[in-house]
Amino acid sequence: MLFGVTAVNWRDAGKKEPDFLHSETPLFVGRAVASQAADSKVKSKSGKVYSSWDLSDEYGFTDADGGRPRWGDHFAAAYGGPPSH
Repeated sequence: MLFGVTAVNWRDAGKKEPDFLHSETPLFVGRAVASQAADSKVKSKSGKVYSSWDLSDEYGFTDADGGRPRWGDHFAAAYGGPPSH
């Protein structure tokens, strides 16, 4: 808790650090892992790297608030460069 951000105050923390408003919860990452574990064709993904937001698009899961945060797109827009996938 380096920044003192919790599930309760993360939106308030965004006033100090706007990047928090584009981040994802551990639940979102967990849903990415669970979705892959339930995928009968997951072997086709072996040896590759996938972002949680791309997996969310593919499998249809959302974060705790119902959103689908896309950190890579935010990073590209805020700091330059192509979206990270």
